[in-house]
Amino acid sequence: EHVRKLERELMQAESVGKELILELESRRAAEPRADGESGLGTSVELGSTENGEQRNRLEKLAGKSAVEQADLEAAGWTIEVLRMRLEEAEAGRLRAEELEIRLTQAQDELAQELVLLHQLKASSEAEAR
Repeated sequence: EHVRKLERELMQAESVGKELILELESRRAAEPRADGESGLGTSVELGSTENGEQRNRLEKLAGKSAVEQADLEAAGWTIEVLRMRLEEAEAGRLRAEELEIRLTQAQDELAQELVLLHQLKASSEAEAR
């Protein structure tokens, strides 16, 4: 559940980041350049307060996205470790069940041999009389 939440947050952060990038690019393209031509296809310096604020928002979102991506990756590793532990536990459980079956079989064999031993002893004693 935690992984799904992180994935949703990451997708939201990426979506907002993409929107901000598109908005920034469209504003850059619309601003006139120093030589009087439009800024289409050119880079405009981010000197204005509004662009600076957008850049700060974008940087914050990029940082948040990086943190969430790292959290998501760490959660993935944790899930993998837990899966491996579960597989090991399952293998151990199956091995324990196998050993229990063998122990029961050995106990049954010993019980049968004990019965035969008592019968043999009783038979020997009867013949000795």
